[in-house]
Amino acid sequence: MPLDIVLPITIKRAEKSPEAAPAPVEGSHAAGYTAGYEEGKLRADWEARREAQKQAARVQALVHSLETLHKEYEALVGEHLPDLIHGALQRVFRQHPFTAEEVANEVSALLRDLEQAGRLTLECSPAEAEELQQRLVDCGAIPNDSNWTLQPSATLKPGEFLLKSDLGDVDGRHSSRIRQIHHALEK
Repeated sequence: MPLDIVLPITIKRAEKSPEAAPAPVEGSHAAGYTAGYEEGKLRADWEARREAQKQAARVQALVHSLETLHKEYEALVGEHLPDLIHGALQRVFRQHPFTAEEVANEVSALLRDLEQAGRLTLECSPAEAEELQQRLVDCGAIPNDSNWTLQPSATLKPGEFLLKSDLGDVDGRHSSRIRQIHHALEK
């Protein structure tokens, strides 16, 4: 059976106040359009800033990876630079050996430094012996013939020489020059 409950409530009629009267339809359309336009601008600005932040984050990630790669490259090159230069110089010396003129210039400068030597022996490539002898004679670098000898050596390649004296030896072989550069780079 249904149960009826009665509550003592009175309801008055609700009426609209005159201050809250609706604006004319034309004004509400213009206000709505302006509000929508402003909201659209704000949303577009917000999305542009968000996209700029995403782009900045991508750029920062790329810069970070490039910095990491650069550090790894520096470590790798720093560790192997002397060996890389050594290999490159060997290739250069094989393809472009010193000419007889360059060897003569270097030997004549060394002979001036070794003027006090009691004996001097210059070993060079057999292919360059005559030309080197003539160039040293032409520039007046050959000292007294009694303490000077020029010996062709089959163990030396064109562009290489060994200058031996009682004051010390000068090794002008490619491998020795490269080794000196290699040691200097390692320091």
